[in-house]
Amino acid sequence: MKNKKGAMELSVNAIIIVVIAVIVMGFIISFLSGAWTTVTSQLEERLAQEAEPSSPSLSNPITLSKEKIVASPGDDATLKVAVFNTNNSDTIKNVVPKVSCSGLSVESEFNAKNLSARTSATFGGLVTIPSGASSGTYLCAVGVNTDSTFIDYTGKDMIIEVK
Repeated sequence: MKNKKGAMELSVNAIIIVVIAVIVMGFIISFLSGAWTTVTSQLEERLAQEAEPSSPSLSNPITLSKEKIVASPGDDATLKVAVFNTNNSDTIKNVVPKVSCSGLSVESEFNAKNLSARTSATFGGLVTIPSGASSGTYLCAVGVNTDSTFIDYTGKDMIIEVK
């Protein structure tokens, strides 16, 4: 019974530390959600300014908003890709456009969608040029990833020019 005062001080200190930690966590969460909202709205704004691709069809299942991207190393370029499901009866799940280039390892980011038979969807996303990319002109193919399978269709070609 000698150290009741010490035990009481320890529990008050613990409560104060927990309260401060909760307040700091709240500030961090509000900052991150605000930053995420800003980034998302900037991407949506950039995609709204991007031209719509022509309608895809059975004979032309992948269409692009632009056939050529001109960018500097480390840049992000917006791209819209329209994809037509050529299957007569099957729904293709988790369809994601994919850009692959000869001699240039670009990153492409698009959200996945499901495509019912004989329907199309437009995907808006980013193509990122690697920061160490050499200047030059690269031939790229746009295809579709679906459940870890790359569907090339007939391969829609595009050019990326790195300044």
